[in-house]
Amino acid sequence: MDDLYNITQVYIQTSWNDTSILSAQAMLLGLYPPKKNNYVIEEHQKYNAVPPIEGFDFKPWIDEMGLEALPHQTTIFPIQMNGWSYDYMLALDDVNCQARANARKDLVKNFNTTANEIAAKTAPKMTEFFTKYGWESFCSYIQWAYTESIDLKDEVESKVSTDKAYETCQAIKLNQTQAFAALEAGIKGLSSNDLRDHLHSQVLQWIGELPNSSTHMVQELN
Repeated sequence: MDDLYNITQVYIQTSWNDTSILSAQAMLLGLYPPKKNNYVIEEHQKYNAVPPIEGFDFKPWIDEMGLEALPHQTTIFPIQMNGWSYDYMLALDDVNCQARANARKDLVKNFNTTANEIAAKTAPKMTEFFTKYGWESFCSYIQWAYTESIDLKDEVESKVSTDKAYETCQAIKLNQTQAFAALEAGIKGLSSNDLRDHLHSQVLQWIGELPNSSTHMVQELN
């Protein structure tokens, strides 16, 4: 690649979240640090390339920058992003990965039994409401009542206290989160962490196959 950033040589895409975008920016700024670009403007453009803020004098700032388009000759980069449902490279979700969707669907289907088992140990009468409303709907109601300090409906309060119901629902949600995490770890090559591990190993393999492969490069990647 050229020493200076060349848009025709570099394509960068991240998933749709702030940390990924910032990581991509940091990586690119490491490849093309400040004081290396040659973005300049024409003399007649100097006083037009400023925000139209009434009453603020940009002249000292403009005079300091001279003809540099950006402070410290910083390079800017286009970073591509796709919505989760359309990102077939970085965002493996239930829409674009059928295997993952099927696995998660089975987990959700079977989790009703788990929710009832947890409730039976701490607040047995809650299972009646799970049967009537579904555990997720009922726990959403409990969450709302607990957070907003709202009295439970008489039919509920007569069988379980707000605190006990909330505690039970939190235990169920924790169990579900752990179950989903275990599922992601189990579908190797599909979840994001496993995908990154696979790509990392593949890159090391490719470097090793290069005619002039460097031990230092391999050490850096590790």
